[in-house]
Amino acid sequence: MKDILPGPTGGVAAQAMLTLKPEGLVVFAASDGVSGLEPWVSDGTEAGTRPLGDLSPGPYSSNPRLFTRVGDSVFFVATDGTSGFELWRMMLDTTPPTVTCPSSRTVEALGGSGARVDYPPAEATDDSPGAPSLTYSQASGTVFPLGKTAVTVTAKDAAENTASCSFDVIVQDTLAPALSCPEAVTAEATGATGATVTYASATASDAVTPSPGLTYSQASETVFPLGATDVTVTARDGAGNATACHFTVTVRDTTPPLVGCAPDLTVEGEGPEGASVSYLLASPLDAVTRSPVVSASHAPGSRFPLGETPVTVTARDEADNASSCTFLVTVRDTTPPSLACPAEVTAETPDAQGAVISYAPAVASDAVTASPLVAYSQASGSLFPPGTTSVKVTARDEAGLVSECSFRVTVRQAVPEPPPVDPVEPVDPVGCACASGSGGAGSGAWLLLLGSAAWLRRRARNALPGGGPLCSSMGR
Repeated sequence: MKDILPGPTGGVAAQAMLTLKPEGLVVFAASDGVSGLEPWVSDGTEAGTRPLGDLSPGPYSSNPRLFTRVGDSVFFVATDGTSGFELWRMMLDTTPPTVTCPSSRTVEALGGSGARVDYPPAEATDDSPGAPSLTYSQASGTVFPLGKTAVTVTAKDAAENTASCSFDVIVQDTLAPALSCPEAVTAEATGATGATVTYASATASDAVTPSPGLTYSQASETVFPLGATDVTVTARDGAGNATACHFTVTVRDTTPPLVGCAPDLTVEGEGPEGASVSYLLASPLDAVTRSPVVSASHAPGSRFPLGETPVTVTARDEADNASSCTFLVTVRDTTPPSLACPAEVTAETPDAQGAVISYAPAVASDAVTASPLVAYSQASGSLFPPGTTSVKVTARDEAGLVSECSFRVTVRQAVPEPPPVDPVEPVDPVGCACASGSGGAGSGAWLLLLGSAAWLRRRARNALPGGGPLCSSMGR
């Protein structure tokens, strides 16, 4: 049923209703809150519950009562607000009108909201005087949405009897979207597999679908291989209409390898021709070529001359991109010569001025200078004074590096031997018990011995055990 007056008040008057059994209707007084109490009829449904008229227009009530049926008429008492309560009659018309709808129509959508559709009016007739009124669930000349819309036409006669018919309005989308592909893209390879490439989105428009779906044969931000790749873009609208375009993604390698040089090297010379120098030839790095070819102007382990030599290292990848770097190899001589002095020399001479001494030459060697220059503070074959003389030897190579050593030359003063004497008797080991004879020769020898007593004592002490006195018996 219908809630005539929404809310707790209620809109139906508390009085008897008139039942119209053949028609399945009841007649009663009610107010919907807009009009006052007026006559209403209901078939028991919400749609079939309606006012029969507004006898006292506006919010005023006609206060209908005493409903009575006579034939096809209903009599009741009511007021129109002007004449007071009077007798009123209402004819009963229960035959609905006849209505004929136009044929269904199909049109092309003009936008996402559909299309404006015009259709001819329906036709309605009724057995009562006057043409039935027509209402449409959607009016002609309005915008119909995509798809099929059923339009219901309702015809109503003066007795509020209704009849309806319907027809379809079909709005369809058969046009493919407009599609524009992005410009061709060129990217630098970042690895042997290619490069991750990001490209602009394609643009698509459609009269009906606001944002047609876009699909790509290879998506943006994925890895594209080296070379050219054709990308196909397809746009599809909500109706399944599709169109396609193409663009190219090219991945190339134009970046040379990253080559690394050793730091500048300084090495010690090994000989007059320089030195063999070994260094690390680092493996170059390249995003695409796994092992670029590397070469050097002077190979590791080759002979480098004395001084500075620039070494150029070059790396080349499979795309023939090349890069190089340079470092210096310096071969120098910082090691002084090796020097060995001769052995010390000791000599005796009776000459108070000293002695001419010859000594063996010092031995000098050097890795770079074949014959280092050797100098002596006092030359061999020169006069050395009595005593000890330190001879300083200097060896100098071609780089000016110096080594030194020294050795001693000792010259001793020789003591002359005493003149020859007559034989003497053996020395008495106990004491100096000497006896003198009477011979003349013995007396002369004794005088000579007295002149060299000190020398004899010294020699005797050195020769005899215990260092006892030397005694001699002369010609007993």
